[in-house]
Amino acid sequence: MRKILQQQQFTRLLLLALLMGSGTMWGQTITIVPNASATGNSTNGYVSAETAFTSASINWKINNWNPTTLQMRGNTTVTSNFYFSNTVALPGDITKITITNSNATLVASKVFLLVGSAEQTGTANGTAAGTATTTSSSVSWSPAAGSKFFKIYLTSGGTSGTALMSNIKIEYALPTATPVVTPATISGNVGTALPAGTGVTASNSPTSYTYTGTIPAGLSFSTSTGSISGTPAVAANNTTISVTATNGSGTSDPVNLTFNIAKGDQTIMLASTANAQYGTTYTYGGTTTSGLALSYTSSNPAVATASGSTVTIVGQGTTTITASQAGNTNWNAATNATQNLTVTQKQLTLTGVSIVSKEYDGNTYASITGTPSLVGVISADTGNVTLVNTAASATFSSAAVGTHAVTISGYAITGSASGNYTLIQPTGITGTINAKNVTISGITAQNKPYDATTTATFNTGYTINGIISPDVVTVTGAFTNANAGDNKTVNLTLSGAATGNYNLASPTTVTANITKIAHPGFTTNAITTGLTTYTIGTANVASASDGALSYTSSNNAVFTVSGATITGVAPGNATLYVNQAAGTNYLATTTAAQVAVTVTSVTYTQNDWRTRSTGTWGTANNSTGTALWQKWNGSAWENQTTNPTSSTPGIVYI
Repeated sequence: MRKILQQQQFTRLLLLALLMGSGTMWGQTITIVPNASATGNSTNGYVSAETAFTSASINWKINNWNPTTLQMRGNTTVTSNFYFSNTVALPGDITKITITNSNATLVASKVFLLVGSAEQTGTANGTAAGTATTTSSSVSWSPAAGSKFFKIYLTSGGTSGTALMSNIKIEYALPTATPVVTPATISGNVGTALPAGTGVTASNSPTSYTYTGTIPAGLSFSTSTGSISGTPAVAANNTTISVTATNGSGTSDPVNLTFNIAKGDQTIMLASTANAQYGTTYTYGGTTTSGLALSYTSSNPAVATASGSTVTIVGQGTTTITASQAGNTNWNAATNATQNLTVTQKQLTLTGVSIVSKEYDGNTYASITGTPSLVGVISADTGNVTLVNTAASATFSSAAVGTHAVTISGYAITGSASGNYTLIQPTGITGTINAKNVTISGITAQNKPYDATTTATFNTGYTINGIISPDVVTVTGAFTNANAGDNKTVNLTLSGAATGNYNLASPTTVTANITKIAHPGFTTNAITTGLTTYTIGTANVASASDGALSYTSSNNAVFTVSGATITGVAPGNATLYVNQAAGTNYLATTTAAQVAVTVTSVTYTQNDWRTRSTGTWGTANNSTGTALWQKWNGSAWENQTTNPTSSTPGIVYI
């Protein structure tokens, strides 16, 4: 049918016009004939009053046709999904629905039918009504009695091959008599929904209903089914309406329908327990199923008072709140509900409190300062709650020097309204303990000989004044440097586990002497030189003392010495005598050191080599590890770990 009636809106307009328009009367057949002409024809069953509905350039005409049959005819290929349905009840029960075609075989699984006593709004794959009878060119159903609404789906692929839909026919049976309405009384209660199925009882399959009069508030009347539904909102006693029912044969005589709606039972919803703090607003939260306001009473007016729907907290303690609702013209009185209300004390805090800093005294006692005041007293209790601080005390968390948390206790409140409050002692308070100044008496530092350290020792009879028992504190000290000297400064320091709690006020220094010690001796090496000059260095003479060195020759005929310079005079051997004056930390030598000096006729130049071996010189060291070869560095011979080679610079002496 080329997308004919694919849109639900179009289908409903079509069927509404089909069933109610064009002057068609109940009990007549309505035929819809597709026609390519925009205006259609007035032949073969058409009547002069035609109504056209256009879709995809195909006009569907509504005409009078055979009685008790609704037909939709034409030759149209099924190429997409579409459906037919009605929104207004047919004038009689559907007895049979038939779909026929030509040139192809219908696929029954692609054709769906929904029928019932109310408008069908299901999906395309809804359950088919009744058992389908299928032939090569048709599929038909015979629905159960009472079906006045239908919905037929033709899905894409509804036929195999090139199928042309020829006819969709809905057959229905017209009633033979007008309806008869049965008088009835409808009973109920305010606030309770009427049972399903409540409504007008009438014979001969009415298609519509009317009434005059007023139905109770909260209820609704269906003019298509005669059903009455909803929840009564008001009480009604012997309230009547006049009802008629209509079918294709006519309209019934009016009959009275009586309503007896009794008062509803209401329930109070109220939590069985509640807690509130003194000084706050009490939210009781009671409600009723009727929506009517509650009234309250209190068993203990010292805790809470009640006036109408308002409950006011007046003090700490417990009370029972009773909620009641007396009902009205529509509702019965409710059963009272009770709530156990507990009112707790309001918490008060303190402000204006601080801690006095103190000098270390070995205990945790703290002194409070400031002007404390209460925070949180409600205005109505001003003057009836007083702070008492006679027993207030404070304690540091530690007795050691530093800033510590402080615990404060002992504050209290009094007054006629004080029972409604609880006082929270100050928190988050800190205080500072400063180091205690101490002095030392009778202390002297001991003189000592030079030992290359700054460590100082003291006499045993000194006293540290101001130490708190059982703290143990001693004194240590150090010279400013390790060198020998008289009246050297010694810096004093407190020592011990409790030292951090004290500060040394005086004295902070004393003096003592570091005396020089005996000469440490020399490290020497023999000297070999030629008939030239030679400078004495630390490779020949070395000492830990920084005193001035002096030299003399045992034989000026072999060599002479001036300052630190030796001059070779003639080949031979002689002795160099070495003395050293007192230095910073050592005394002068008392015995001269002796260094062997050999003067040769050879004048050595830098990079000359010589051997110390009297045998084989093929290796750099002998079995004892003694160097066999030495090299002249310009002023002295240096031991070597390698042998000279043919490419070695200088002269090799054997």
